[in-house]
Amino acid sequence: LVWVSLAPRWELLPAFAGVFQVDNGAPFNVLIPVASTGATGALNVSFTAPALVGGLDALTLHQQGLFKNSSGQFRLGPRTVLVLVDAAL
Repeated sequence: LVWVSLAPRWELLPAFAGVFQVDNGAPFNVLIPVASTGATGALNVSFTAPALVGGLDALTLHQQGLFKNSSGQFRLGPRTVLVLVDAAL
């Protein structure tokens, strides 16, 4: 699973062996189910970015994954940030 949000947040979640760093209370919050990462551990997700609204030059998206390891335990992954820049710039 990958959480995507417009805002960061920091909350310790011992059950998931990490710090939840994506604000699930933000106005924009998406939970994306994804498939297995395979032997490499790399996850590649392709998507088409939506057009940004007028007057908005860029959009910052905070993302964090929740992974299930080989022993069946869930672990939070590191937070990453994706910056979408208006194609007109």
